Amino acid sequence: MIKILKRSALFLIPALVIAFGISYIINDNNANTTVVKGDNKNPKTSTIRSIFDVDTSKMVKNAINEYQKLQSNNPDFTVQLHNKTIDINDKKMRKWIIREYIDSSLITGSPVTGSVLLQNAANSYTQRNAIFKYAREEFGVKVNRSDVRKHIDKQVEFIENNQKQKEFFTELANDLDLTKKQFFYKWEFDNFAEQVVAQKVYPILEKENPQKENESLNEYKQRLQDIFMKGLNEFIKK
Repeated sequence: MIKILKRSALFLIPALVIAFGISYIINDNNANTTVVKGDNKNPKTSTIRSIFDVDTSKMVKNAINEYQKLQSNNPDFTVQLHNKTIDINDKKMRKWIIREYIDSSLITGSPVTGSVLLQNAANSYTQRNAIFKYAREEFGVKVNRSDVRKHIDKQVEFIENNQKQKEFFTELANDLDLTKKQFFYKWEFDNFAEQVVAQKVYPILEKENPQKENESLNEYKQRLQDIFMKGLNEFIKK
């Protein structure tokens, strides 16, 4: 069972974002969206590649195969969500494992597998379920389905106006055996909902924790994220 969380994509909120668990930035000035892959032997060396070059069919097939392996090898694995126990056969746990595999494939080009993938998926699933309750109880932030659908509408409209992005997400949805509507408004709904929460929580944190003198913007954002994550982890442990 996973209780302590180590990471959050909560504050990776540009104007237009598509999320799989970690956000992929898509905007007018970056029609050829890229990801960075670090060299393990030389961390300072990076290679830029376009996510549009990824074979989504192969990636999704491998993700599903990896889930099936984990399902077979870890039949007793569970995640505790509030007062509910979720096992590895749960359809949402399946989705998070596939999501995490896709995340790592697109971001690094080298997908995580095995126990690391299972742990990451469990962490992300636990975190996602806690964030909405924490935002409501700690910051008074509530998000309704109408707010999220309007947010998704804007993302979809933007994507439809960019041919490469449109083709990429159409192929990805098809490979997941989903229509584009199902992909954006069901499969990705909770990711978009988290973005809406972040847009409301972030200004509150800024007001409560002003930027310090000589503190860079990156340092300030990291401090706010650390504050949020500390509170979230304490909330989960209750």
